[in-house]
Amino acid sequence: RLPLSLSILYAIVFRIGPYTLSVPTSHVVSIERLKTAAPEQGGALYDLGDRLGIHPNTRNPTHILKLRHPSSTNHAPSGGIPNRFSVDGIIGNMPLMVMPSGELLARTRSFAGVGVMENGDLSILLDMEKAWELREIQKKA
Repeated sequence: RLPLSLSILYAIVFRIGPYTLSVPTSHVVSIERLKTAAPEQGGALYDLGDRLGIHPNTRNPTHILKLRHPSSTNHAPSGGIPNRFSVDGIIGNMPLMVMPSGELLARTRSFAGVGVMENGDLSILLDMEKAWELREIQKKA
């Protein structure tokens, strides 16, 4: 959880459709180009764009983010298989000045906060625990 005041953390910033999102760098196992990623590597691909209601025609996935379980770097449920998200573009690894999400974003149960990049643009920080829970729900469906 983020403190009630501002925090600065390093995050991988990426795009899905028209949105700029981010995840803490400490949760990223690897970033791969979509064309070079083997489909059998590391489990199923989770469609975060679908979860966020982004129409498939507005997307052009180029990379896969592999993310470790947020509770531990050494142990993860489901045999340690990382979450795999397709993203439309990687902006970079950068410091974000982050504040916790307000009431409206908190209701979605997907976002941990809002970050301001060095250039003043905004990025929404994904709640990694919720992302992991959504992956488990999708696997059961």
